[in-house]
Amino acid sequence: MRVPPSVGSSQAHKALLVVCGMSILTNVGLLTLSGSQCSNMLAKCEGNYQAQQKMLTSIREKLGGQNQQSQTDSAGCPECEKCNCPDCGAAKGEPDGDDVGEQPIKPSSSKDPPWVWLPGRERVGPSVTRPEGKKTDNTIYNPADDARLQVQHTSDKNGYARSPVPMGGARIRVSKTPEKWITLDEFSFAHDVFFEEWQRFSFGKWLGVYCQQDPMDAFAIQDMLYTIKPDLIIEVGTNNGGGAIFYGTIMQMYNPNGKIVTLDVKPVSQNWMTGPNKANCVDCITGDKHPLWTNSSMINFIQGDIQKRETQEKVEAFVKKAKVVVAVEDASHRYPDTLHRMNVIYKYVTPGSYMLVQDTKMDRFVSRLRKKYGGLKFGPMRAVDEFIKAHDNWEIDRRWEYYIYSQHHRGFLRKKHD
Repeated sequence: MRVPPSVGSSQAHKALLVVCGMSILTNVGLLTLSGSQCSNMLAKCEGNYQAQQKMLTSIREKLGGQNQQSQTDSAGCPECEKCNCPDCGAAKGEPDGDDVGEQPIKPSSSKDPPWVWLPGRERVGPSVTRPEGKKTDNTIYNPADDARLQVQHTSDKNGYARSPVPMGGARIRVSKTPEKWITLDEFSFAHDVFFEEWQRFSFGKWLGVYCQQDPMDAFAIQDMLYTIKPDLIIEVGTNNGGGAIFYGTIMQMYNPNGKIVTLDVKPVSQNWMTGPNKANCVDCITGDKHPLWTNSSMINFIQGDIQKRETQEKVEAFVKKAKVVVAVEDASHRYPDTLHRMNVIYKYVTPGSYMLVQDTKMDRFVSRLRKKYGGLKFGPMRAVDEFIKAHDNWEIDRRWEYYIYSQHHRGFLRKKHD
């Protein structure tokens, strides 16, 4: 704080010196606070600064009003210069973390990188839309890195322990000092381990009904359904009916007269999960108690095995009346059971539509943890590969994996023609 020139009484000078001393002591004390007290620091700083200004104005008036443009007006809050929390940026008129997306990218200089730095993370410039062939100081993508992720594990010679993640070899910098990078595969698989081993899928519900769908997949699936607009969805693997209710709410938006046929070998009221995880979803109901199930003819449950002819005949009665059919395989996730069911339901799918094979990610688990998964070596992804190899009018469509992480990598199968 700079002191105005002496133009008045000695008492006024003494008062001014007292104010300056109080300001220095106050600011030094505030600077010793921890970063977690940033918001309180700003409030105290602002209040202290305003009080100083009022006292200085009073002193100037006593001194005759001279030198009204004292440089004390430019004295800022020193804590704002030291604190790195978003509140300080807002106090200085800078965009905070929530608003930065609407702000123009700061021009780069010889010293500054071409992105906006935010507390704890970096922002890539808007010109980087996809990692292919692109490189910034934040991201690196080399297609050869993906090829290396596909190398079979020498411990079991099983290629299905590989990475199924789109652009899984793309690297993202998560720390500058010290420098640290992770791949999209590492990020995705870490979330997958958490989701599977900590039973996160057993906590969610859709409109009150127990539903085991990953949220990112659920959003992508509704996108696919609303785009294709099937008037018949065949679901193999009902469990408690959450999937059928989810598909039904989407179908209601574009075709209230559409049908969903959902099949399982057990009743809807019986949850296949056992043990303490069965109660993870608090206040969940089963699908057969939901109004969409009980008060309309949209959802039709068939208890039976789709591989048996009598069950197929019940499904085919609905197929005959449909124009666009989507099939969903979401049963045991065991190979070759999955392949057997695929070889039944694929014939019901109409050209341009999809057969969604869920939980292909399980191959990465069963191939490495066979004892836990019943000694199996393969899962649904192996079934997908064998099916595609045998049917040249089908293709794997990865457009619906746009969130990178998915439970159903390479599981969206599109029928090209009859």
